[in-house]
Amino acid sequence: MVHTNISSGTLAAGLALALAAATPAQAASYYVDAASGDDARDGSSPEQAVASISRGAELVVGGDELVVGPGSYYEQPVFEHLGSSESLPVWIRASPRGQATISGMWQEAAEGRVSWVPEGDDIWSTEHHPVVFGSYEGTFLFRFSSVDDLRAARAEASDLDLPPYGLVAADDRVYVRLPDGDDPNEQSVLLSTSSWDEEGTIDGVIQVLQSPHVILDGIRIEGSGTNCVRADPGSEGFTLRNTVIEHCLLGARLPDDALVEWSEYSYPGFHAFAEEVFTLNPDERPGAIWTLVKEYHDPTLYDGALAYSFPSTGRASTGCEFRYSFMHQGFDGEKLGRFDDSETHHNVYLHNYDNQVEMEDWGGLTSSDLRATAACPSAGTAWSQKRRMWRSAWSTTRRTRARPTPGHPTAGRRTPRDRTTPRPARADRPTRRHPMTAARSQETPAAPTNPAAAAVPDPGRCHRSCSAC
Repeated sequence: MVHTNISSGTLAAGLALALAAATPAQAASYYVDAASGDDARDGSSPEQAVASISRGAELVVGGDELVVGPGSYYEQPVFEHLGSSESLPVWIRASPRGQATISGMWQEAAEGRVSWVPEGDDIWSTEHHPVVFGSYEGTFLFRFSSVDDLRAARAEASDLDLPPYGLVAADDRVYVRLPDGDDPNEQSVLLSTSSWDEEGTIDGVIQVLQSPHVILDGIRIEGSGTNCVRADPGSEGFTLRNTVIEHCLLGARLPDDALVEWSEYSYPGFHAFAEEVFTLNPDERPGAIWTLVKEYHDPTLYDGALAYSFPSTGRASTGCEFRYSFMHQGFDGEKLGRFDDSETHHNVYLHNYDNQVEMEDWGGLTSSDLRATAACPSAGTAWSQKRRMWRSAWSTTRRTRARPTPGHPTAGRRTPRDRTTPRPARADRPTRRHPMTAARSQETPAAPTNPAAAAVPDPGRCHRSCSAC
């Protein structure tokens, strides 16, 4: 028999190496600070914060969190190939919530650093690529199709009188006429990026690519003529939480098993603009806004909603959930028909001028198993029509869910459907085809810090501003 002598020191060292190899790296926190950060730093502590979210996106990997400090970030960060997973999510969160803004707006115009030249009739212009959304001191600046229409304050092609302010994109210039004839020089004018197929277009103000289970939490995002958030089909399990999305055509383009909760989507000032249009065209109410969006312009300018799928993939994103959110002052609230086996519930809809929840499928997508329950819409003909359609074609069974909590970043998610097993034929499916089975954390919810969370005081109860309830 051969005896091998191994010293206790050697054995301890070997065990330590084995444990180190078997144990994943400790999750890290990285910090971004618009005011005091420096992209030359490593971001490993608040004192070593980087200056841009784009630099932070280069640092995080699966299991990490990126803590974004207060301020405005005029950039389009891309989070790509993070190595994240359901057990190792990447959490991108604002601290405090609601005080960090990722903006697609033209920074120089927003900061009053653009030189505008007069064009007569209180119209001013500057050289720039096209823009879709504009805002000045909270007033929505509608995009006219020509400078002549802006001068006349009319949508001539649609025979509608319009408020005497707005913007035009023509001949590589942007023209604005502000309320009360204000001079835009040295003033903050918010101007978004352009639409698809126009110079200056972007894929998203923030993008998540090939990175499953990323959580975006507590950040304000604004200023895109296309997508505010784009999480591609390789980023399944994406979560959008406590997020305010403004002046964006599509709030979020989502992959499979996405969750949107406690968030807000709007065109700020659009309701006041619409009411002024109705006052100027009393015989055209309520169809004037539909005409402006669908006929006066190409619908790709303003026919937006909180969420959208990926028609280019040939199928609708599936297994998505939308809950506890506030969609207002837009054209559509949600485009649920762009999804499959998905649901929306316990949301608030107010002052949307086409559908509160659009159920039709478009773009060659085939959608089924869509559930809209316990929703609180504003009063209006579009909602009444959709409600009748839901009653005849979709289940409106009320289902009870526990109140979500913002504790652990993955708490409160629904259980994704197993797609490795073919679904049974429709006739063989149970009546309750998608029971809500996700477990809920028992932690005490944090106080809501944005208007979206405050909009729904209790699940299952309508918001006090909802006139239809």
